[in-house]
Amino acid sequence: MNLTIVPDFLGLLNQSVNITRSHLENYNDYLLYDLDFLWSHLPFPPVYFTYYVIVVLAVCIVAASSFATIRKPTSAEPADKQSPLYHPLDDAKVNPFQSQTLEASEAYLMPVIGGISLVSIYMAFKYFSASNIQVIFSVYFALVSSVSYANVFSLSLQSAARVFFNATIPHWRISFAIDNEHHCAGIEPGLSLLEKEEARERKEKKEKLQRKGDLKKLEKIEQEERIEQELNKAEEDVVKEVIPSTIASDEQYFNLFLSLGEVLGLPSGISLVALQYVTKHWILSNILGAAVAVQGVRTLRLDSFKTGFIMLLGLFLYDIYFVFGTDVMVTVATKLDIPIKLEVPRPPLEEAAGKVMRSTAMLGLGDIVVPALFLSLCLRFDLYSFYKKNKGLSFHLARPYSKPYFIWGLVAYTLGLVVTIVVMHIFQAGQPALLYLCPAIAATTLLVGYVRGELGELYAFSDIDDNEQRERSREERRKAIEARIKEEKKAAAEKQEKVHEVSEEEEEESEEVIDIEESD
Repeated sequence: MNLTIVPDFLGLLNQSVNITRSHLENYNDYLLYDLDFLWSHLPFPPVYFTYYVIVVLAVCIVAASSFATIRKPTSAEPADKQSPLYHPLDDAKVNPFQSQTLEASEAYLMPVIGGISLVSIYMAFKYFSASNIQVIFSVYFALVSSVSYANVFSLSLQSAARVFFNATIPHWRISFAIDNEHHCAGIEPGLSLLEKEEARERKEKKEKLQRKGDLKKLEKIEQEERIEQELNKAEEDVVKEVIPSTIASDEQYFNLFLSLGEVLGLPSGISLVALQYVTKHWILSNILGAAVAVQGVRTLRLDSFKTGFIMLLGLFLYDIYFVFGTDVMVTVATKLDIPIKLEVPRPPLEEAAGKVMRSTAMLGLGDIVVPALFLSLCLRFDLYSFYKKNKGLSFHLARPYSKPYFIWGLVAYTLGLVVTIVVMHIFQAGQPALLYLCPAIAATTLLVGYVRGELGELYAFSDIDDNEQRERSREERRKAIEARIKEEKKAAAEKQEKVHEVSEEEEEESEEVIDIEESD
């Protein structure tokens, strides 16, 4: 086998991509590759518009990802299906394989793990081919961003259907299970479901004919239905052999759950990744980066405010060191051309030689995800507190509630971003955003808790769902049962020992009696 085939193929691929990019560059104004057409029409320095867009994008992503983590708190009653507020998403269960809770012990390690990862990437760029490193990370993030986009697209579609139409989107399940009926290999359609759909269509057609008064066609359809019923009755035994029976849960290996959102989202996500690779467009990169950020916040959840404050403090120090202490973070951020940052074009810079240098304003996804993890916890605490104060209320996503911690935290995040940009603009040097964001949201949360007299509740809050609560209760009961069994065994052993001692005493007494009788 000729091993040069793969490099040749990659070379041809890169050549075709570069040709496509050169053609697309002729349409910059139309494709919004830059915003040159806008700069001259603004009544203020155009770089301010760039900063404004960055702040708005970041705040929107933080807010959207926070609301994406909402679920029924332990202080609320189950959703009331008779309520006008009810929607099937109120009963949505969290997939334990797609959700991970971050505890305090893990929060301590976040700066360490982040530092090791960052330095490893930096060293890879220093000692290995930058193009090869870029390919590896491009492939990895292509997979991550495609799946993230599909999940976020599905969530957005479901939320839109709920908010605007109070409706749901189609859902499906594919089960992989044991076939104890020994069917032949192949695909068997859901015959019962098909018949149900056909019956529904016939019913709608009959109602339409009744409204029109077309009795002849109506009589013909009813006759066809009667014939169909007679035929089905005669073939009932054959149909039973074809249609699989209900699958018992203990015969299922796994189930794949899908909705219309994933079916549409995954192909569109793959298409966006391909377009972003070819065009390197900042809008596409931002869309994929936003999807990764939202999915990350949905997947990783803080279990308490103690964990949140530890995380903020650790990453506060981490960000300061790697921005001011070394060139590691700046080098990695500028060399890695993957959706790990938000980018917005800024006015071009003219060099002395007359060349125009195009640049972008950047904000790392870490400066969005880390605050969003904390602010999503604030939002869930607001929800928990609302239902705790209003006992007996059933949980509904459509039920309004006050959000003091989340709103003030979001305001603090916005102001922290503005301060970061102002300092960066004044000193013309990159700033560690978490240097301003972490203290801002942490101090604001504590201040709101102090003003509301809820610092104790804030510190004691544990963000667990019903499943986790049942698991913890089960573990507590397990420990109690183990302790009881241990006590019972100990008591039984003591009782047995006493019985043994009594029997030994009785034997000794009987031996003494025998000795006395013999002496007499």
